[in-house]
Amino acid sequence: QLLGQLCGPGSSGLRAELQVVSSAATAVFAAIHDSEGELICSVSDMQIFARHPDAVWLRQFEREIRATTVLFVDGNMNTAVIREACEMAQPSPRPGHPQECPTPISPPTPRVGHPLALVFFEPVSVVKSEQAARAGVLPRLAWVKPNELELAHLHNFLLASAPSPRPNLGAMLGWSGEVSALLPVSEGSTLSLPELQRCCVTLLQHGVDHVLATLGRRGVLAAGWAAPLLG
Repeated sequence: QLLGQLCGPGSSGLRAELQVVSSAATAVFAAIHDSEGELICSVSDMQIFARHPDAVWLRQFEREIRATTVLFVDGNMNTAVIREACEMAQPSPRPGHPQECPTPISPPTPRVGHPLALVFFEPVSVVKSEQAARAGVLPRLAWVKPNELELAHLHNFLLASAPSPRPNLGAMLGWSGEVSALLPVSEGSTLSLPELQRCCVTLLQHGVDHVLATLGRRGVLAAGWAAPLLG
């Protein structure tokens, strides 16, 4: 009913497409927060997204996805859907940055006949933070927005599963520390600024353009090609 109000006649212009799956339960997420709004714990059932929607269903929206300028991708989606959506928005990986570069790189030039879609990936959880990497779409991502645990987990996952295609990137961005060490990932642990920087460098080395790490009451940490690393 709410979607009908938002997307129907006289609405704000939003469009919603619903898929009814009789053989699966609706996704559920329950969270408990403290008095300051910080998350204490959560329980979820997102099993439906392992198979629904699928890439075939998504293809009916190819025209809209190809015409968009910003595409938000949720980490709950299965890897086939994530890959399909990112490839529609970015038919080829975003142009790679050269291995040797004394200055920050300008954004790539939009392709003729296709807007430069900026793909924004929301990891949603520690386990699901791997989804974009497993889908092979990191070089198509303009932004990744992990929290602290998701960032550390994704750093560890990438180090353990794939060599960096841009090993010199850390030095180019002003990072002189060790990048290849794994980090502890556990509830309640807090990463130091150098550890957070190390994680960001790992994601940038694997093709992501920008990392926006949310750190709770400590704020937000941003890293990318727009400026040297994180003063």
